[in-house]
Amino acid sequence: MPNNNNLVEEKEDLRFSIRPYLTTNIVEKLRRLFKENKTIWDLENEIRNTSEKEEWEEIGKKAVEIRLHNSERVRIKNEINKLFDGNVEIKIGYTGFEEIIV
Repeated sequence: MPNNNNLVEEKEDLRFSIRPYLTTNIVEKLRRLFKENKTIWDLENEIRNTSEKEEWEEIGKKAVEIRLHNSERVRIKNEINKLFDGNVEIKIGYTGFEEIIV
């Protein structure tokens, strides 16, 4: 089990490290990226939680939605990478994103 003190320290370190780079443009892109990630995660959870009685067609529709959202997610990540000359790896978790960039 992770030590909560370490997590708090990591979060503070990250907040301090990225603050100089958080222009309005980057924050807006990160918010869009988080929104796309959340949508994908929610759709994947819906697929996982479907009953066997549910139509395969519905699962297929959700899979297509995931693919479309993933394309947008990749486009946003590429936009951000261009701002940093490709020298940044972007990983955004499901929770706590707003707390880090604000």
